[in-house]
Amino acid sequence: RPDDAPQEARPLLRILRLLKPYAGLILLVVLCTLVFSAGRYGRAYLMKPLLDGVLVPVETDSQATPAPAGPLDALVAPISRALIPLLPDSVQDRAKPGASKPTEQGVRQSLAQILLAALVIVLLTPLALYGRVVLSEYALGRVHLDVQQQLARKLLALPLSAHARRRRGDLLDGGS
Repeated sequence: RPDDAPQEARPLLRILRLLKPYAGLILLVVLCTLVFSAGRYGRAYLMKPLLDGVLVPVETDSQATPAPAGPLDALVAPISRALIPLLPDSVQDRAKPGASKPTEQGVRQSLAQILLAALVIVLLTPLALYGRVVLSEYALGRVHLDVQQQLARKLLALPLSAHARRRRGDLLDGGS
């Protein structure tokens, strides 16, 4: 009960009481926020498998490297060689000559999985942002309307003499 609460907590309890009918909607806003945040950080997280599984497996020894097979290989090989010194030692060990390399099929499968994950992120992130904005605005608008209706009911419930005797600010303040 708000009457039993300390003086400082009473306004917060009144606000929480106004939010209670919209608890499900607020939880949905929180869920949309989490999905949006996961999408934002998921894009950066996809760089690790892209570097480890697709770009780095290209042979680094120029003598052991056959001529590029196609335009994609010609583009990926120089990028991979430039990135290898920046990667952790465990990844650099896999890029050394003689280390076991993933097969072309494995690299293509990794790339397909990364592209699928990126597509999911690209589609879900804006939807989650839209859901968060629309649902939170709707909930705030409903709470605002509820407060206005409560205030109007309070003012309409007062006797006519109260309106004649007090100024408008006094009625809202609750003073006598």
